Amino acid sequence: DEVLAVGDMEFQRRCLGKLSEVSSSGRTVIFVSHNMTAISSLTERVLVLKQGKVVMSAPTKDAISEYLKSSSSNSGKIIWEAGERPGDEDIEIVACILNNGMPTDIESHNPLTISIHYIVKQPVRGLRIGFEITTNDGVLLFRAYADDNEREILPVAPGEYVSTCVVPPNLLNEGLHFISLRANIHAVKHIVVLNNLLSLQIVNTEGVNASYGRVRPGVISPQLNWETQPLALMAPH
Repeated sequence: DEVLAVGDMEFQRRCLGKLSEVSSSGRTVIFVSHNMTAISSLTERVLVLKQGKVVMSAPTKDAISEYLKSSSSNSGKIIWEAGERPGDEDIEIVACILNNGMPTDIESHNPLTISIHYIVKQPVRGLRIGFEITTNDGVLLFRAYADDNEREILPVAPGEYVSTCVVPPNLLNEGLHFISLRANIHAVKHIVVLNNLLSLQIVNTEGVNASYGRVRPGVISPQLNWETQPLALMAPH
């Protein structure tokens, strides 16, 4: 997994291709990773480890689902006490809150609000605070940072901040999703990487395909604008 992390896309493609080729030839390959997408594509069975001990042995899909559930909170918020806050000498994270801490069953036609409360301890330039949303089987939907709309890398003064992002309604598909937290200084260091920190359940009651009572295939389910107009009937010859 660490070897793949340092290579470019072509290098990763060749490595994954070779692993697939070797495994299909009848040999056994043990692949150790936190990359759920790679695990999904390369393996048929997974061992889930916790503190060096096997806690589950199951088909890949079942094991990934259990791993993601066990490492997240469904409370809608995590608040760290002083002295336990993730971070370093530059910043520390105080809290991560979904929808003001309300229950994490969210109807798909409502927006999703993610707030990250943090303390900047000294002046930093290129500070990036953000999150990722993944599906129940570990597919990354997207990553977003608080400075995504800036056109330059800005300095951040010491102080206490709350960065809030609103994910628009009718975007996420029905099912279980996970929020991961990210904080880094651009091109310098990763400060906080907290995978599958919070979980949320998207429920489709008034969104796309709701009247049919079935889950729309795909990792997202955007409500797009359509327009249908009748065409004039062609005159007979």
